[in-house]
Amino acid sequence: MNSGVVIICISIAVISLIIYIIKNKQGFNKKYNEIKNKKIVKILFYIVVIFACIFYIKYIYESIMQIQENVKFFESSKENQKFFEEFDKNLKEEEKFYNDIIEKDYGEISKPPYIPEGFEYVDGDIFSGYVIQDQDRNQYVWIPCTNKENDEILKLEKRDFFNFANLTSIRNYECLDMEYEEFLKSALTNGGFYISRFELGKENNKIVSKLGAKVWYNVTRKEAIESVKNMYTNINCRLINGYAYDTALAWIKKNNNIEIKDYDDLKNITCGREKYNNIYDLTDNVMEITLEDLYDTIVYRGFSNVEELRLNNRYNIEDKEINNYDDLLDQKLINLLAFRTVIYK
Repeated sequence: MNSGVVIICISIAVISLIIYIIKNKQGFNKKYNEIKNKKIVKILFYIVVIFACIFYIKYIYESIMQIQENVKFFESSKENQKFFEEFDKNLKEEEKFYNDIIEKDYGEISKPPYIPEGFEYVDGDIFSGYVIQDQDRNQYVWIPCTNKENDEILKLEKRDFFNFANLTSIRNYECLDMEYEEFLKSALTNGGFYISRFELGKENNKIVSKLGAKVWYNVTRKEAIESVKNMYTNINCRLINGYAYDTALAWIKKNNNIEIKDYDDLKNITCGREKYNNIYDLTDNVMEITLEDLYDTIVYRGFSNVEELRLNNRYNIEDKEINNYDDLLDQKLINLLAFRTVIYK
């Protein structure tokens, strides 16, 4: 029974008793004087009054707590509404920025890829996968792009789905990219950008993009973002964003028949398992965290051991301790979140 109903019933009983005593004071006194053990009657009366007071206090306390919860909920709702409105505003600003910058004239797009200072050419060409490496042999692949419709070079944009995909959990226009402005300007001005040839790994406690390195998985996006920012001083190095990921996938899909594969040994995942256009591990190993947001959650991309999921699909999870990713527990994907970087001038 609801405590409020109990309190009301007891209150009515106590009030009725008090009224009865007042109205029948003389008769009550006479009956009271006839009672031999008056002490017990007094004790029982006081017990009833005390219980009534306790219930009243409890009722008042719960009412106050409920009011406080309602106030908190109202304030939280206002904050959430403000947050969502700000997110939607930023999303519209991103869309406007993209639409404005994509209309500009960036000249010819047939120029060879630039090679950043401290890097050297390794292998491939602009259409098969132009590979460069730094002094520590970390390798990156050039993704050509344009702002025009072109049969050879794809347009730089976020996409929803390709022919090799059946499902899309989150649409591109629902996601907000972090740090997209400088990337878009650089990619269109220079006709492309580089992404790490491999999912990033660790070697001697150092972040690397190398064949055979153990993939750095079981990572939060915060760790991923901070770990890549200081890799280079002369170029921008960032966690891969939605524009880069989708354009790279479309470019790979243009020249390859992407297939879904099963994971092998999840306890010893190394870089360099499956290659398309000189880029490794997009279709196996682990899924990859991106710079995309969906309100207060992060977006991850890439292959999954769940058959329905596809490379281009976007899925969102809260960016917190990996062990608390409850929605991934059943799929045993806790240790299957890694990341890839994009570098640009």
